[in-house]
Amino acid sequence: MKKSTHQNLITLAKLGEYDTVKKFIEKGTLLFGWTAQDVSDVWNGLKEVNPDFSLQVVKDNHVNLLWICIAFHLKGNNFYFYDKLTKQEKEKFKEFYIYDYCGYKKNTQNPHHGVVLENGDVIEVDYMGHNFLFEELKKVGWSDSRDWVCSKKILKFTHKQVNGNVAMEVRYFSDYGDVNDIQLLKNEGQLKSTFNLGLDMYGDRNCFNWYVYNAFVASCDNGGKYGGLRFLEYFFPEINIPKYSNEYFYGCGILRTSPFKSMPGVLDSLLVDGNNWQSKIVEIQNKFDSVKEKFPNNKLGYFFQELVDGKNGVCGITGNVFSAQYASRGQIVGGAKGEQLPSTIHNKIEQLVTDIHNKMKCDIQLEFVVDKDNKVWIVQFRVFKNKDLYYNLDKLNYKPFCGEMKGKVTVGVDCLYIPSGEAEKINPIEALDKSLVIVTDDIEFCHLLCFCKVNNIPAIYAYNEPLQNGDVVYFDYSNFNKIKKINNEIV
Repeated sequence: MKKSTHQNLITLAKLGEYDTVKKFIEKGTLLFGWTAQDVSDVWNGLKEVNPDFSLQVVKDNHVNLLWICIAFHLKGNNFYFYDKLTKQEKEKFKEFYIYDYCGYKKNTQNPHHGVVLENGDVIEVDYMGHNFLFEELKKVGWSDSRDWVCSKKILKFTHKQVNGNVAMEVRYFSDYGDVNDIQLLKNEGQLKSTFNLGLDMYGDRNCFNWYVYNAFVASCDNGGKYGGLRFLEYFFPEINIPKYSNEYFYGCGILRTSPFKSMPGVLDSLLVDGNNWQSKIVEIQNKFDSVKEKFPNNKLGYFFQELVDGKNGVCGITGNVFSAQYASRGQIVGGAKGEQLPSTIHNKIEQLVTDIHNKMKCDIQLEFVVDKDNKVWIVQFRVFKNKDLYYNLDKLNYKPFCGEMKGKVTVGVDCLYIPSGEAEKINPIEALDKSLVIVTDDIEFCHLLCFCKVNNIPAIYAYNEPLQNGDVVYFDYSNFNKIKKINNEIV
């Protein structure tokens, strides 16, 4: 910019020709490619004439925010114009600076690299562009550090994998003291945006939302069943969940056990009313006390829930396969084979489960009730940590459920074998010291199998070759883990 142009603008300002000055500034900014030094010269000159006018130039015209951005970029936030902005104007300026001046994109579809701010906004960057972004975020006060590794406010992800302090707090929440002090759990916008991105954990085969789930449930401080319902309510508010509470309430019909570490099939939910609910709490506590030595470092939670009349069912996704059945209350999880759902209800539930699975990227199960109006109510939610299993399903003579099968086992010694129709009679605790559980019937939703999965006990089902105590079986790796009985043979 020529010195004469600079002086002419200052002269016009001294004469009070402010409108002319504003118009020229706008054209100069957009058309003439003024440099930061040009801006600084004019700025300083106008400020000497009338500081309030020079500030008004910025406020009156959105285009002229570019001026303040240039100075901000050069000097940080310690300069006249920024200090004179109101709090609301500063926030507006910060957004303009990051998105318009610096050119970062906000809330794009399916970003592979970026950050999630405290307010939930997602900023996309190019690969390896985080360092430059964090410099700018620190300037406007959106980050507590210029280094993504050190930031305790901003969640960073690369190749759709999270890492950094915010992610590590969630993954290792039990090492960070009070779970409610975790950054991500304190910011609803940041938490929900992160969850909806469906990111993976860096260096881990688990989805980050698996760790979010565990930290969220722990923050509810009333065990897994209660925390699971709170989780669904928070992230999937469209789901129908019967009223529930830590406290007894009029009209509730069931007392649900909610141990902090899952114990499928070991503890029973009990029907309650206004006269017996206190004695029922004592009953479930006594039952827990009688088995707690087998479940170290566990404790009992419980809650009350409205009882919905209808058919009870279980649905879920294992691997990528959806299935669902329903029958009278307790039959499916007890080990009975249920009915297939009517197509309309089946499709509705499948869509619901698929939506959850797509976010969680791990095996899940939901227990539900279909009422007389065909409305679906979710009463329990389970999440299972995935473990890679290597099978050729076409060559198997059983269905794998969980765990990695290796070597040989002896029925009645280190193998629990469940003949057809006997699953309902088995206490899942019998599986605790076993290397393998074999269930004859095709009943994937029984509590026994769930118990095996949460306790990392290998289990299979739909195995139709009869076995008896003393039989030795092994997994034939040449035939892709097909079970073979090898009595009186050397392997």
